[in-house]
Parts: sequence; C-alpha cells; structure tokens
Amino acid sequence: MTLYKADVWLGSNSGFQTVEINSSSIVGVTEQIKTRYHVKSENIRNIRTVNDENATDSGSLIGIGGLFLFVLFALYPTIVLTILFGGTGAWLMTKLSGKPFSSICEKKNRKLYNSILIVSLLCGGFGFYVGNNIQIQQNSQEK
Repeated sequence: MTLYKADVWLGSNSGFQTVEINSSSIVGVTEQIKTRYHVKSENIRNIRTVNDENATDSGSLIGIGGLFLFVLFALYPTIVLTILFGGTGAWLMTKLSGKPFSSICEKKNRKLYNSILIVSLLCGGFGFYVGNNIQIQQNSQEK
C-alpha cells in the first residue's frame, strides 16, 4: 500500500484540510475519502504520494528520463513530439477544468472528458506536423 495525501474541502468552517490515506491506487484514495469524510469528488484535490525513505531519488530518475527523451527525440522527433504535445494538451485541459482526473472519467463528466480528448488529439496532431517537418529537414540535410 502507498501513502497518499490529499486536500479535502470539509466545509466553510474547516476549509481545506490535508488528509493521509493508505491505498493501492488513486481511485481507492478518492473512494476512501468520500466514505470517511462524506464529501463529493469535487471537494477532493491535489492527491499525491508521500515520499518515503526507501523511494528512489526522483532527481536521478528525471535526469535519466530526460536523457532518454533527448536520444529518442534525436532518432524519432515525430513520435516524441506527438506524444509530448498530446499529453500537454490533455494536462492543460485537465488543469483548466479544475477537477481531479478521477472525477473527469465519471459518466456525468462525459462532455468534459470528450473535450479533453479532442484537445489532446489536436495538440498531438500539431506535434506530429512539427515533428514530421523536423524529420524531413534532417533527412534532406543528410543527403
């Protein structure tokens, strides 16, 4: 089980409170908070894992991931930019909605989910276009 922290709106008298929950997934965290504190999904924000002493240093993982991404970009710019732009579009729309991703996936938020999907696909298409142009330029310089 992983230890999670979340900010929960407990009413105007208490405001946002940070709670800790042990769960195997973020969905489980949301379910437990809704059950324990009798709140709706909209009142749960900023769910995050709590770092423990046994966790791997995230700085070294970011460095290795960045190096891997750079090498992958040098070899396949179209694929990398398609994924990065599409993911950025989805992330940005999720942040602008102000709702946690777990609540966006619920049936009542289908319009929001679909709009995030469309923006993600459009941004990914733009990333494909830019990456393809870079790859064409690289291929023409090699010849």
